[in-house]
Amino acid sequence: MTYQFSTDRDATGIVLDVGGDRGRPQYTRLQVVRIDGTGEHSLRVDDEELVAIPLSGGFDIEREGEVHRLAGRESPIHELTDFLYVEPHSAVTIRGERGARIALAFAKAERGPATRVVAREEVGVSIRGGGTTSRQINALVGENAAESTSIIIGEILTPGGGWSSYPAHKHDDDSEEESELEEIYYFEIDDGEGPEGHGFAYQRVWSADDRELDILAEAKHGDAIAIPHGWHGPVAVAPGCTLYNLYLMAGPNGPTWNITDHPEQTWIRSTWDGQPPHSSLPIAQ
Repeated sequence: MTYQFSTDRDATGIVLDVGGDRGRPQYTRLQVVRIDGTGEHSLRVDDEELVAIPLSGGFDIEREGEVHRLAGRESPIHELTDFLYVEPHSAVTIRGERGARIALAFAKAERGPATRVVAREEVGVSIRGGGTTSRQINALVGENAAESTSIIIGEILTPGGGWSSYPAHKHDDDSEEESELEEIYYFEIDDGEGPEGHGFAYQRVWSADDRELDILAEAKHGDAIAIPHGWHGPVAVAPGCTLYNLYLMAGPNGPTWNITDHPEQTWIRSTWDGQPPHSSLPIAQ
């Protein structure tokens, strides 16, 4: 079974496609679309809610005849962005300049809030961790962010040589302490050389029960990793690089995110008190 996916850097249209019959996710899907010479990309969402997140460039997104303008951004590593929540059962056309890129995050939902643009000023920004485990979190959708039926979406920015998603944790059990949520991580890496550079990160994922899962993946710019269950973390980025992760989660019981730390790693939280965050944080503003 494939859990790691790579962008087709030379293509246009859908250049990354995770979920559905590709990988294990049942509740989530992720596509990255690069606008081609026609200037547009059309799709229909039925029993899913959709969140359209600009990665580079701005967009006009038409839903059922109403056009929503997204100013977007030049780079997800250096800028926050506005984005669009699209309710289920919608026909959508995305228009942008050739080469503009947009992430499309889907989650199972029969109904949802009304379609609306979420302004960049509404994105909740926080710094988590300390020292070499400090990172920037941009909360987009779900718990403590824009309303949704199922999906939770955020962005993580990790300075070079840093560790995020640490301590390792899981959210695959429906209990009072934990939420049942699968997850997809998408990677972009800035090493000063652009998308064809040599930056990289590593992600660890492994099973917390008798289900088979054991991943130690080297992720490059444009890669994605599907996490159907199990412990995941840390994500470590090479020195000299800045790491952007887009994460999306969904499950059968709505957008509540409760986690369990790996018992051998939760001690790291006690070291954060008194440790200043990395001097480059916040990275995107």
